[in-house]
Amino acid sequence: MSRVMLYVVYQKYNEAMHGLALSIMELLAIGLGVDRMLYREFFEDAVSVMRTNLYPTCQEPNLSLGTGPHCDSNALTILHQDLVGGLDVFVDNKWQKVRPIPGALVINIGGVFAALSNGIYRSSLHRAVVNSHKERRSSVFFMCPRADKLVKLAEELVPTSEGAQESFRISHGQIYSKLL
Repeated sequence: MSRVMLYVVYQKYNEAMHGLALSIMELLAIGLGVDRMLYREFFEDAVSVMRTNLYPTCQEPNLSLGTGPHCDSNALTILHQDLVGGLDVFVDNKWQKVRPIPGALVINIGGVFAALSNGIYRSSLHRAVVNSHKERRSSVFFMCPRADKLVKLAEELVPTSEGAQESFRISHGQIYSKLL
């Protein structure tokens, strides 16, 4: 495949993932009881990153990780993993494997959306593990707001009870720089 053709395929895939992420944002807004277009409009001009990963075989997988335990800092992650698997999620104080399903995508909430939802949606602790018999491949789409975008709660999600914390206002760039 030529470089030009590869670029076209990459662009089309990226556009499709961006469209899917915006549709998911609408569903998340509905689940929160806010205007369905709120997050779609917020992320319309999102800065997205797509990455492909190759995890080679490892003779002693218990001594190595593909990616160490972490929570995503972006807003939304869309993962397409092969059938080898290797994604673990920390649930109920233990690591649990996410079994790959042919044709399915894994959707993960990131820290930015956890903040936008006032913690109603949370970012999960996860890791990528290696396999002793087969290499693993995945493609990951990360949706992030522009660095100068103000991350703030929707008015409907601001606590109204006495003594409740006020909504915070911080740019995505400030959030990201605090993580570095």
